[in-house]
Amino acid sequence: MSKISQPKKIGFDMDGVIIDHTDLRIIVGKQFGFNLAPEQTPSDILRVIIPTHERRLMQDMLYNNPDTALEAAMMNGAYEGIQKIINAGIPVFLISRRKDSVLATKLLLKHKLWPDLFDESNTFFVENPEDKNTKAEELGITHYVDDEDVILNILSVVPNKILFDQYNVRSNSPYIKAHDWEDLVEKLLD
Repeated sequence: MSKISQPKKIGFDMDGVIIDHTDLRIIVGKQFGFNLAPEQTPSDILRVIIPTHERRLMQDMLYNNPDTALEAAMMNGAYEGIQKIINAGIPVFLISRRKDSVLATKLLLKHKLWPDLFDESNTFFVENPEDKNTKAEELGITHYVDDEDVILNILSVVPNKILFDQYNVRSNSPYIKAHDWEDLVEKLLD
C-alpha cells in the first residue's frame, strides 16, 4: 500500500527569515557598546555574546520601538521567493512571535508583503514558541522555515524543518539549511 502524501503548506518565521535585522542590530549594538559583525547578528548567536539585560533592551528597540522597528530591511529575494511559491499553488503562512502585531503589520505593509502576500487569513502572531507548534498543527503545516534551531526543535508536528542560516554560521544544525532565498525556494519547491 502506498503512502498518501499531504499537500505542502509552508510556514515562515518573520524575523531573520523574511525581515533582515542585520544592519539594525549592528547599529543598535553600537549604542549598547557592542561592535557586531554581520555573522554575529543571528538571534541565537546574540544570546551567547550579549548579556541578557542588554539583549532584551536591544530587542525592545528592534521590535517595539516604531522609530527603529520600521527601518528593518526585507531579506533579499524574499518577496520574489514567496511569490514564486504561491504561484506554484502552495499555501504560505506567517507564524511569528512578534509581541506588537500592529507594528509588525506596518513593517510588512512597508515592504509590500501586506496585503500582497500575507494578510489576516494567513498571518498569525503567537505568544511563545510552543504556540508556533500549536498553530502549525492547526494549519497542517508540512514545512517550516525559521532562523533558530531552538524554535525548530519545538515544532514537533512539522515534518520538514528548514534553518535559514544567512551567514552560514551554524555548522552543527540537524536541519536542512538554506543560506538565501534562492536556495530556500529551490529546497521548498523540490
